[in-house]
Amino acid sequence: MAKLFLVGSYSQKGLKAIVGSGFDRHIKTRKAVEAMGLKFISYDIVRGKYDFVVTVEGEWEQAVGLAAAANASGDMDEALVLECFSIDAFNESLGKAGAWTPPSG
Repeated sequence: MAKLFLVGSYSQKGLKAIVGSGFDRHIKTRKAVEAMGLKFISYDIVRGKYDFVVTVEGEWEQAVGLAAAANASGDMDEALVLECFSIDAFNESLGKAGAWTPPSG
């Protein structure tokens, strides 16, 4: 099971709904996350390019399915998934990649 971040920004349509009814996206998001079989960890509102970060545990395909549904809803300008991976595995891959010779070499 991987740790995943669902990151996104609301569209004007999505923001209009929030302004009209109050902010309850964390409750609805938790239900959607759990319905996909993912483990809900947290929902954070953030400053910057994106509006929120949802931290979950599960499989990449589950999270991508949820992001696709969010994007298709029209309530998001962008929803994407970031998957965490092991630093040790990354360093191992770097060691193997060091043996690669580019075509220009």
